[in-house]
Amino acid sequence: MVKNKKESKFNALKKAEIEKLISVLDVNSVFNGDRLIYLMAKTGIRFSEALGVTPQDFDFEEHTLSINKVWDRRRKEFKGVKTKAENRTVKLDSEASGKFEEIIKGMAQDERVFSDDIDYNASAEESCRAAGVPVVSVFGIRHSYLLANGV
Repeated sequence: MVKNKKESKFNALKKAEIEKLISVLDVNSVFNGDRLIYLMAKTGIRFSEALGVTPQDFDFEEHTLSINKVWDRRRKEFKGVKTKAENRTVKLDSEASGKFEEIIKGMAQDERVFSDDIDYNASAEESCRAAGVPVVSVFGIRHSYLLANGV
């Protein structure tokens, strides 16, 4: 007997849907996952890379973010990126740069910007529903950015 294989669905939004999602995110609220979703939607960085972001990774004069480590959620520690190619500098638009300059004011340079205490997939689902776009996970947010930017 042959079992039917479950068909996999690619989890991504179109460029216009990403823009709608970004428009409903509240990056001013400390107690939600919108900040991480916003950063991933604007840059396409990986979830573990976003969790590893610290204030020292931002360069607000150049509007860039250095990706040089990840956060290991199981071990609760920083780890290096897997390959040299993953160690990179990502461009931020001026809007994202300005928002994160405000967000990290007063934080220690080596403090993580994002907490482990938030269910980021639940936040992504809630935000997608609020924006009226298909529901995607945080991993789908990255896929959406990559597809929309021809990567």
